[in-house]
Amino acid sequence: MDISCSNNQTRIEGANASSYTTTQDDIGCLIMVEAQGDDTDFYGLVRIMTVEPVQ
Repeated sequence: MDISCSNNQTRIEGANASSYTTTQDDIGCLIMVEAQGDDTDFYGLVRIMTVEPVQ
C-alpha cells in the first residue's frame, strides 16, 4: 500500500503497511491510498482519495 499527500503526490516513507496513522506533517493534505493486487486473490489496482484534508 502506498499513501501519498496529493498536494504534490509525495510518497510517505514508511507508509506501506495495511494501516497508517496520520501525523502533523499530513495536516492540510489529502491522502491517497493505492493498493495493488497480488494477481492471486486480487487483480488490478485501486486508488482511494480522501474528500477532506487531514485536520
